[in-house]
Amino acid sequence: MIFKKVTYLAFFLEVLLLLSCKNPLDGFVLGFKEPIDKATIKIQFSLPNEGKLPPDLKFQVVGKDADKIVTNLNTKNYKISKEGVLILAVAPEFVPSSANPIKVTLVAESKDYTKIIKNVTFTNNSNYSYYFGFVKTNASGNANANQLVLDPQQSKKLEVQSFSNTEKVTLTVPEKTVFLGTDNEALNGVIDVTLIHYNSKNSKLYLPGGGVATNPLDKNNNPLPEPFDFLQTAAVVSIEMSTQKQEIIKKFSIPVRINIEVNSTIVNPITNKNIFAGEKLALFSYDSDSGVWKEEGDVVLVKNSQSGKLEIAFDISHLTYWIIGWKRNICRIGPSYTIKSNFNDLDIVYYAQLVDASNNQFIKDYFISLNNGAVAGMTFVPKVAANVKLKVFDYNNYYGGDNKTPLVESSSLPLCGSNQLTLDLTKLPVPKFVELDIKVVCPQGKVLDEAGLPAQMKVQYSEPDKNVWRDLGVLTRYNRKVKTYRMQLGKKYDMRGSTDGGVTWPYVQKNYLVNKQIWSFELPGKEYCK
Repeated sequence: MIFKKVTYLAFFLEVLLLLSCKNPLDGFVLGFKEPIDKATIKIQFSLPNEGKLPPDLKFQVVGKDADKIVTNLNTKNYKISKEGVLILAVAPEFVPSSANPIKVTLVAESKDYTKIIKNVTFTNNSNYSYYFGFVKTNASGNANANQLVLDPQQSKKLEVQSFSNTEKVTLTVPEKTVFLGTDNEALNGVIDVTLIHYNSKNSKLYLPGGGVATNPLDKNNNPLPEPFDFLQTAAVVSIEMSTQKQEIIKKFSIPVRINIEVNSTIVNPITNKNIFAGEKLALFSYDSDSGVWKEEGDVVLVKNSQSGKLEIAFDISHLTYWIIGWKRNICRIGPSYTIKSNFNDLDIVYYAQLVDASNNQFIKDYFISLNNGAVAGMTFVPKVAANVKLKVFDYNNYYGGDNKTPLVESSSLPLCGSNQLTLDLTKLPVPKFVELDIKVVCPQGKVLDEAGLPAQMKVQYSEPDKNVWRDLGVLTRYNRKVKTYRMQLGKKYDMRGSTDGGVTWPYVQKNYLVNKQIWSFELPGKEYCK
């Protein structure tokens, strides 16, 4: 065995006609498929090289059901868009279920970047989204082993540098270790290893799932009474292994030893003192497949007699995220606030802060819906106060506002427990909406063939030339109108649309001035008439 270095068209017509004195589709031949919108996998690849994907990127769908996977346009052309998006789907003729699941493995490889491999199982028509972030081989934060021939009769070590290049991680594989796959089958051959180690001082920023353990287990797999998050971490390590046949390794027949150097300037948030040799730190794991957090026990800091550095060592029997740090218990359910307002169709949300009722100390912030009857529930809140208040600001997530002076401040409620209040926000200034409407005008004697229109069109906009795109809405063949509060009258925007679910955006209009609240367009649409 070898360890290897690893590494709608209606809307678009209306928008385009709206934005141009000339029909932008003159000469354009209509021809497109309706995207599959059930049992899909949306993959967003990161763009590590100045906005470009690695030129040698190889993407594969493998596994026993790979032949059942197509793009969302029902093709086998797995082409990643220039923005790094690929949408796959279970072919329409197959219906996944618990009795007949569809299992595949997604693989992305490049010689200069870490290998990304993910098992996906469909048991229904749910949709999945994944972020495939490339990390450069041997760059800060990640390093991959030099090529090691693993003799079953000999142990081998794998050494990795952290972000700062001052802390090492060493993985020691005992002799006669058997590598086991997802079904406990023995795997062998060339093994690709991706071991990512984040240094002590910034590792909390990289915790999976935001570092909130919603349904954690103890080391005996019993549910813990309370969820938790982390005050501080001393190290975060992610380890993945797979064969060159793209089989994912999950376990070892014999525990593997991992040794991690830890920065001695880390401060224990409980004692407010620097960590020291002999101190016990808590070990946690997070399984990215199941989403399960688990307390794994304690580890002891020791001082290496040769390097003089602090380090910890522990045995692992499975591959996952490993975290050393200090947990903080949080309330699973906190107060909830029912909104009383003059709105029922806001598609923007507003900034709110939960504060300590005794001293106004900030605890956590949120963006909440201010539609009449909406309920803002405060869940998974750190236990740092007995009672809390909620402050709501005239500041939304699309064009800002005043996030300093609260519009409304609630009365006090206990932090933990199902306590409720009504917040009166009827004095919130009424924002202006923008409405887009399309009217297809058919020749005399003909009527609109709605079934001939595209099923849907996604629309996005950006500040001019910023190329930071945000969702505006979705138009369908039977609802060719969208009302939104996300755009402001009197401002200019770039706009674009997609009929393939958001993989490509072929319809673009630059620097358009939104100077009317309600737009209504008449579209000569003989192509859509019958």
